[in-house]
Amino acid sequence: MHSTSHDTLVVRLSRMLFQLNQGERLDPQALAEEFGVNLRTIQRDLNERLSYLPLQKSEGRYALDPA
Repeated sequence: MHSTSHDTLVVRLSRMLFQLNQGERLDPQALAEEFGVNLRTIQRDLNERLSYLPLQKSEGRYALDPA
């Protein structure tokens, strides 16, 4: 992974964290289109890179667990 890929990853994860902290529900397909990546990349972000967060999945969208 070169610096451009790393920068893109940082921007993507930062944006996702910001949206979650604002109380938004993340739609993986919409994120994939927004960032120009494969849906599997977004799923990896949510399931592996952000696995430390208490995420809830409902109707195909992810949000922070309010509990």
